[in-house]
Amino acid sequence: MLVSDMVVGLNMCTIATMWNNHLKENKLGYWNHWWRAMKLSGALFIHAFLPDVLTDYASKELSDD
Repeated sequence: MLVSDMVVGLNMCTIATMWNNHLKENKLGYWNHWWRAMKLSGALFIHAFLPDVLTDYASKELSDD
């Protein structure tokens, strides 16, 4: 299912509530969440081109919760 399919029919208040719930559930502020997501996406981007590099970085980071 595409994200756009999930968003169809939702108003901005519902989206904002979902967003805030996600941050609260993970006990992260906006910028802490942003930084973590950027680190993980950077590692996955590098891993996509160099499969022997950062082989379990994202898994370890996500399991540390």
